[in-house]
Amino acid sequence: MVIDVSRIKTMSFPPLPTIPQDIYMDVVTHRSLQRPAEPSDHGDTERLSLLGEHAMRMVVAHYIFSRYPSLTADGMKQKQEETLSNHNYRTWVNHYTQQYKLRLLAAPGTDPLTNDEEMIQFFHTYVGAVYHKNGLKDVISWIWGLLEPYDPAVNVDTPSQDGGDSSTNAQPPSYQSQQQYTPPFQPHQPHPGPAPFFQPHQSPPVSSPFFQPHQSPPGSSPLFQPHQSHPGPSPPTEPAPPLPNGVPTFLPNGVSSLITLGVVNQTAVQRGLVITYEPEAVGLAHSPIWTVRCMINGAERGRGQGKNQKVAKEEAARQAWVNMGW
Repeated sequence: MVIDVSRIKTMSFPPLPTIPQDIYMDVVTHRSLQRPAEPSDHGDTERLSLLGEHAMRMVVAHYIFSRYPSLTADGMKQKQEETLSNHNYRTWVNHYTQQYKLRLLAAPGTDPLTNDEEMIQFFHTYVGAVYHKNGLKDVISWIWGLLEPYDPAVNVDTPSQDGGDSSTNAQPPSYQSQQQYTPPFQPHQPHPGPAPFFQPHQSPPVSSPFFQPHQSPPGSSPLFQPHQSHPGPSPPTEPAPPLPNGVPTFLPNGVSSLITLGVVNQTAVQRGLVITYEPEAVGLAHSPIWTVRCMINGAERGRGQGKNQKVAKEEAARQAWVNMGW
């Protein structure tokens, strides 16, 4: 059975993951228009495309490995090539260019996306940017969401009678439904980027939820485990900015974990606000204490502190959420 994603209903596509504006502009600019610029942490788009290609093949291979436990290695290779067909890439690119106004800027009168090779490279470049800025877990959530609801071996009422490509022993990864783009883990970002350049279209709920891969412990990621050595965020050393009248000074139990960095950034963009983060490290070079200020329209609205920038940034974002009354 072949995974043909053209059977997908447009409304069921997972949202396009957001990436910072600086790398987004590189991704959507064709290499023929790019000029040498200041060094960046990602280099050029060809590097991103190579990274994205390998990430894409690995995630698809793991999907097939988890979904088809009885498939041989040769069978896995064949299904991987079928899944990564020009036809499927074209379906994905057509959707995101139509629904998200995603465009590849090129010379006037040209449209590189009509060429299959250019089209696939463009998609790989975006995958590479998501991997580089957001981490592998976001790539896994996104790509599994592109495959799982449209895999005939997954969406059957009864297991296969021939013992072949049955997926009854395999379970998908336990990521939240992608329609609101709220991955439970925010990978470390070495350089704080600007606010996302665009906001994803709010799709109706995806019909198939994500669960955990076969034999993975509850709550774990199939391919990437977050670092566990860092404790939770410490209280800020300075008082938070004043809260608007009537806004609670805490988040109820169970709510705090839902207010992720991605949710805060997306909400700010939806409300037409400019959100940035200003990090500062003090202490020993090998063991600094990070303080991150969340700035909304130039005013400090949240502050977080922790032993790494990621923890401090998430705490600052949550505090800003409360302070803004969202």
